[in-house]
Amino acid sequence: MKKIFERILNSLTDEEIEFTSNEKTSHESTTPSIRKDDFHTLITTILNKTNLGPINEVNDKISELLDTLDLMPEFQDYLLGKYKDYQSINPNHTLDQFMLTFGSKFKHTDLVELLPFHAKKINFKVEQAYYEIVKSIKEIQKEIPQTNLRTIAESDLTKVNINRTKLQQCNTPFCLVVLKCSGYGQYNIVYAIDQTVIDQIGNTLTSNLLRKIYEHTSNELVKFLQVYSLKDDCFSDFEEVLKMSASKDFIRITQH
Repeated sequence: MKKIFERILNSLTDEEIEFTSNEKTSHESTTPSIRKDDFHTLITTILNKTNLGPINEVNDKISELLDTLDLMPEFQDYLLGKYKDYQSINPNHTLDQFMLTFGSKFKHTDLVELLPFHAKKINFKVEQAYYEIVKSIKEIQKEIPQTNLRTIAESDLTKVNINRTKLQQCNTPFCLVVLKCSGYGQYNIVYAIDQTVIDQIGNTLTSNLLRKIYEHTSNELVKFLQVYSLKDDCFSDFEEVLKMSASKDFIRITQH
């Protein structure tokens, strides 16, 4: 099983990176992957739709692709706007050149600007909840006797153009928390707990950890929290991150 960060760093920008585990729970909520061929087809169809046949059929195809790729309907206008900007700067461009440039830089967070004010406000609250969860994890770590379990890796994935959906990631030997952005521009938090968490930090701290996660995402934020797994291999994933931190400046390692 490839580790989470190994897959992130070795992935193409047009592929959604999913959590790696063979023990997905029945409560897991998955997000469709952005596949290279579908994304390429969507862009070409939108930009050439007047030349591809009956407009109703073409619009149906676009809607189908948007749904498959989990992208908001406003993506179509967003793409056309970006293409217009690209044309004005590069009058002698080819369509392939634009698609290469757009496809390599596009992230779901680009669509946040299309959201109404109330949705942006929710995103702000979800983001703050993520950082509160990380803060609580650090407080819990201070109570753990074992030094090796008091280390935390915080990764700012907005600094690297390798993933469309992940914004921030927090790894410890006993849990994983990720701040993500959906194709609809909505922020959400996904977390996993190590399968040996009770052996690592005990019942009391484990209960406190879960309580804090749900405390920070209560009320209107509850639907923006997703459980990846309660029996993941967070310890191995954490060790992989530690190895990578030596050469990756977007990974910050601290001990509490």
